[in-house]
Amino acid sequence: MARLNLSILVMALGLVGFLVPFEVVAQGKSEITKVRCDHGETITKALQISNLNKPLVIQITGDCHENVSIHRSDTTLSGTDPDSSKIIGIPETDPIKESPITISGARNVIVENLTVTNGGSSGIVVVNGRASILDSVVSANAQDGGGSGIFVGTGGHATIDNVIVEDNPFNGIQIARGGSTAITNSLIQLNGASGIRLDEGGSARIGVDLLNDPGGNTISDNTGGGISLNRSSTARIENNTVEDNESNGIGIYQGSSAQITGNTVLGNRYEIVITDGSTAQLTGNTVTDDSSDHPDNTVPLGVYRSSNARLLGGNTLLQQNTSSSAVALEAFHVVQVRQSGSDSDVLTGPQAVSMGNFATVDLRGSDYTLNGDVGVFEFGTFRVRGTGTIDGDINANSLFTTARERSGSTISLTGSCNGDNCTIAPD
Repeated sequence: MARLNLSILVMALGLVGFLVPFEVVAQGKSEITKVRCDHGETITKALQISNLNKPLVIQITGDCHENVSIHRSDTTLSGTDPDSSKIIGIPETDPIKESPITISGARNVIVENLTVTNGGSSGIVVVNGRASILDSVVSANAQDGGGSGIFVGTGGHATIDNVIVEDNPFNGIQIARGGSTAITNSLIQLNGASGIRLDEGGSARIGVDLLNDPGGNTISDNTGGGISLNRSSTARIENNTVEDNESNGIGIYQGSSAQITGNTVLGNRYEIVITDGSTAQLTGNTVTDDSSDHPDNTVPLGVYRSSNARLLGGNTLLQQNTSSSAVALEAFHVVQVRQSGSDSDVLTGPQAVSMGNFATVDLRGSDYTLNGDVGVFEFGTFRVRGTGTIDGDINANSLFTTARERSGSTISLTGSCNGDNCTIAPD
């Protein structure tokens, strides 16, 4: 009888070993499962057999050829490092399942120290949940032509820190349909459309985390724009380097709004563009139009189509193209220079400001500097107040133009004020 019981025990242990081929360790309140993909083990199976009542940590080694869906909260996918731990997407007939990692309806999910690649759709998808993506590489996804390296939408939130997002045929990171992100200390480069794109009410902190700690990103060499806000999206864009993108460095479109602070923007086809009823506040940015890289680009700052830009101090806008302006405005838009601190705004170019078609420039504050001419064209209004320097001519010769100095102002104009309605007295 004892021998029979021993045989049953051995068979049971063998059966358990067959059903659970992983090393599972209970450590404190968490369950730790080690998945060796080079031994045929899968992350999907580890998720299926996990104890839902405990936080789960899956430690991954090798190349995992699978598409992983995470619907349980308190889950961590942890690799050794991105070179030795990879999740490589596989083809699916259902495009919804074509992402190497999909996080849906789960909270407190962490993806760390992994490479995520070869997704038919996006590399990592976060919807209706919260996730942190850390110390990883997300590359060469969206192989079927849609999706992005990382997609966050439908109420999802992702914290993205120290991640390389590159070589995705479409957007690097996309935030849409009420999704939100905080993106810090990351490199977003060489993607086929925008480096970072927001749509349909998406929101993002780009270069600053949820605790307001800085962590600037580099967004460069993308085929589209560096950062693009569309369709009523919002963003804080701080401490980043945005350079050498084929379209706009930073584009604010279609009723979107942004706070743009402490960034270096240069070498893009267009540097900062605000258009289609959008608004932005700029503080402490260095924006340089480098005509040697893109001889046909226009301006460091362009404001168009009923949009509004406020320069709040410390901005340096430099136009190196000898035929263009530091700031260009047209079609019912407003640029206000309203300095709240001691750092002055400096606008430099052959024309410091070019404006027309019902545009308004309102300069106020202390010690702002325009190094170059001011061109005021049809139905344009140029107003100055406070203390400032205009090192050039003001040309307001076109139809229904106005250039005037408010009472109590101290404006140093080194050139002439040309036009019947130009009332700013030269030195």
